[in-house]
Amino acid sequence: MLFSIVVLFAILYFFGDFFSISFDLAFMFLLIFTYFYLFTKKWLLSAILLITVYTLNGFVWFLTFDFSRLFWTEPPLVLAVINFLLTVLFAFILRQLLKKFNFYAMFDHLVKKYYLFSFILITGLFIVNAIHFFYPWPTTFGNLYSSLIIFLYSTNGIIFTAFFIRSELSQEKLNHLASQSDYYNIQSENLHDFKHDYNNILLSLALHIKKK
Repeated sequence: MLFSIVVLFAILYFFGDFFSISFDLAFMFLLIFTYFYLFTKKWLLSAILLITVYTLNGFVWFLTFDFSRLFWTEPPLVLAVINFLLTVLFAFILRQLLKKFNFYAMFDHLVKKYYLFSFILITGLFIVNAIHFFYPWPTTFGNLYSSLIIFLYSTNGIIFTAFFIRSELSQEKLNHLASQSDYYNIQSENLHDFKHDYNNILLSLALHIKKK
């Protein structure tokens, strides 16, 4: 999966000159989201994975190519190798963290699809990236500052979504417990009514036997 995404970024990098930046961003987001959705079949999980992968790639790019502009006008070729190695390293660390905290398991119990929430997350990511690429930042520090805004949006979006999912799961669990409580209350009332009717039948039989 990681290799396929790296290939996609490479294709967009080499053929990006033929299209506008906004088209490249929208097309890249659409392809990555579709790629994840084919595997997960979940809108919200696909949106979170898109933001996670894009943030990971952007963070590594920031550490290598963007940060190097403070020291070199043209970054050396060795940074490309460092970029690839850091991407693989951070992807491995991220994968282990997701498995440790059972991140994917949270989405398995969600009942709703959250189409609108997923669309808002991806649209927000597109907007902060559009500001980063279209605004003519006068200095290198301004460009780095806009990259930091993208990183903050992505991390806050992931954290907010995680808390939101936990809240939804807690609410669904409470609703399930409430429905079970209602069910048992109804069964208890039915049992009480049956017991009352049964006692009346026994009393009637006893009186009938006594008279005979």
